[in-house]
Amino acid sequence: MAQLSQNNSLTHPSYIPYHARDVRTDDADHLARSISGWSQEYEQLKAGRFRGSLSELCLGSTQLFLEQTSHALRQLCTVPVEHVWFGLPFSEERSVRINGVPVQGGRVALHRGGETFELVTPDELQFWGIVVREDVLMDYARQYECEEWFSRVLERPVLGVCDAKKQDVQRICGQILQQPLSGDQSLPDSLRQSLSDSTLSALFSLFQSLEPVADDRSSSRQRHRLVERVDAYVRSNRDRLVTVSELCTELSASRRALQICFQEVLGISPHAYIRAVSLNGVRSHLKNPDSPYTSVQDAAAAYGFWHMSQFALDYKQLFGELPSATFKRRSMPDPARLSN
Repeated sequence: MAQLSQNNSLTHPSYIPYHARDVRTDDADHLARSISGWSQEYEQLKAGRFRGSLSELCLGSTQLFLEQTSHALRQLCTVPVEHVWFGLPFSEERSVRINGVPVQGGRVALHRGGETFELVTPDELQFWGIVVREDVLMDYARQYECEEWFSRVLERPVLGVCDAKKQDVQRICGQILQQPLSGDQSLPDSLRQSLSDSTLSALFSLFQSLEPVADDRSSSRQRHRLVERVDAYVRSNRDRLVTVSELCTELSASRRALQICFQEVLGISPHAYIRAVSLNGVRSHLKNPDSPYTSVQDAAAAYGFWHMSQFALDYKQLFGELPSATFKRRSMPDPARLSN
């Protein structure tokens, strides 16, 4: 697994300081570093120039954000410790997966803080995120006299809920984010508490609408496990472009099995994934002023690209710009770090 980038705005594991901001960017790495308190890394999977945005409001014990991304991504995410994340894709999204398990229609993803999880997202995604301190959630559960039941709920990666209730939560979150708030300006404690209470009340109303979810986790995990084995092999041999035939031999898997698993888990072919991993790796070095590679050719060669004209074409197709354009921005300040 690639090392995750860390957003250092989290000053204490049980507290996310008040903050409100809007981010617009054409850099997936910038967007990954923009969510307060999270550690994340994004890899672009589909071709085209990336566009992303984030609207975020942190209220101490509660964090709300709306993230929009233009292209399919593989995201490695870690929620702040002692917190729980709830992810609500818009109903039309059909290809979101958390650790290989589909999140679609009337479903909500969740994950506890401190452990990395994988999120695979489709093109043109709109995704609500709600992060709440776990002790605050359990206090609410005690008020509803459902503490034991809710503890079991938090062990699930995906919840089946009433789609209308999920839309209610999205609507309430949208109303809260439309408040005229910005930057680090202080808020009266009463207003912060009111906004947090509105969010938590909507969440617990959603939990009361839990519906049975077909337990497809076993087959999903098997497919996801094969994709993870491929990913580990590709990254351990990143100095060359691994072939699909080689993967079949090394992993004792048929080409058809690989194709089915990758299409279902990531939405692309194994060959396209191998190339995307390598191109994303080169891009990370081209943007990093501390990289040991001092030219486009050196960075490309480190990932097994020797035909430079073909590499440039593949790079531009995936990221919407030539590698030389990325390299020229290496000395420019990182907007995500400037904003923290």
